[in-house]
This record gives sequence, structure tokens and C-alpha cells, in this order.
Amino acid sequence: MPIQIKQKNIFDNNTHLVIISNETGIFETFSFVKATLIIDFTPYRSLIYIFFEQTGCLLFEKELHILEKRFSGYLTVYKLHVDTLTYRDNLSLHEFIEAFINADISEDIKYKIFGSMDFSDNVCDLLFYLGAKTNMIDKIIIKK
Repeated sequence: MPIQIKQKNIFDNNTHLVIISNETGIFETFSFVKATLIIDFTPYRSLIYIFFEQTGCLLFEKELHILEKRFSGYLTVYKLHVDTLTYRDNLSLHEFIEAFINADISEDIKYKIFGSMDFSDNVCDLLFYLGAKTNMIDKIIIKK
């Protein structure tokens, strides 16, 4: 079911929307990314796609690449392979998210997390540890 965005200006013009998803949440994430690009409610979006399995092709990899090229001024996709499903203890994930936050220059940053309860909770814990506040994070729990 595609995600519907009914409101046009839910973020101000200085908001950087960071979408974090794993393979469990990528279907909903892809629909959400397309919807936000259609209504253009925030000036910049980053998608951090975290995956565990080393498969030949990630779900929606080609489509995300096309969207990233077409909307190069509005969307950047980062693909991050992790070697453990325990996200809380994953050093590469921690280092990437920390560097990502430290390099961000936007006035306002919001996080939207798509994935299983365990994934979302672990990513939230990491974001809180790195200084994010509760009002900056929105979790979409995917039950598979």
C-alpha cells in the first residue's frame, strides 16, 4: 500500500529529512520517498539504506538510483552494508551515522525510520546517544 502524504508544508524550508531503512522497511520507504519528491515539502532528503545480506541486487536499488539522479539536488541515497544484525553493537553503523550527523549543516534535521521494531529501537537508541531529541524522530514499524 503506497504511503499518502496529505500535507504540503509539514517541515520548514531549512529541514533536512533523513530517512533510515533496512530491507524490512524498504517497500514503505520507497513509496514515502516518491511521495515526498512529488509534493516537495522539504528542501533536502537523505536515505540511509542499511542492508545485511550480500545479495546481487538490493530491493529498489535501480529505482533509487534513477530517483537520485533525477532529483540530485533533493535526494541522496547512502547504502550501508552491515555485517551483524545487532544494530546496537554495529560499529560501522555507529561510525557512519555519527559522521553523517557531524557533517550536516542544515538548521533542522528530522529522522524517519522504517523497519522492524528491533531495528527501529536500535537506530533510535543510537540517534539518542548521538544527541537527537525525541521530537526529531518518527518511527514507522513494519510488521512482517
